[in-house]
Amino acid sequence: GAGGVEPLGRIRTRVTEQEVEQQTAGVKYRMTLSQKIPNMMFVEQMLPGMGHLAQGYDGTIGWVNSDLQGYRVLKGPELRQLAQRIFDNLQFLPRHR
Repeated sequence: GAGGVEPLGRIRTRVTEQEVEQQTAGVKYRMTLSQKIPNMMFVEQMLPGMGHLAQGYDGTIGWVNSDLQGYRVLKGPELRQLAQRIFDNLQFLPRHR
């Protein structure tokens, strides 16, 4: 059939679009997360009152660009945390578990 583990093993990229609502803060925003095996990621958000936020990782270099703080390269603990989060999120594929 068309389902099962084998077709999942052929997936190389994933794009997730979300509408997020934080009820405690009364904030609603949209987020797009793009991921590509083995370890690439790009996330983009438009946050009310904060503006545009983009963050990416190409397997080596991690960066963030926001309307509030501008562009900067992530280093040290921030870069390791981002890389770990990407690895954890890509565990949806059977061969990466």
